[in-house]
Amino acid sequence: MRTDCSESATEINCLDAGNAGDAESVTLDVAAGTPINIFVDSYNNVSAGSFLLSITLD
Repeated sequence: MRTDCSESATEINCLDAGNAGDAESVTLDVAAGTPINIFVDSYNNVSAGSFLLSITLD
């Protein structure tokens, strides 16, 4: 997650804790109105595939 999509230095959270296909979860507190860019990526084209992204707002 970044505050600026094009700037890697603005990364505010990152997770790669599981193996291929494992569910992962990230929690982030942000201020209302603050834009957050979320990236879902894979290591390479072989490990790429579909994914489910769920966002819960409290």
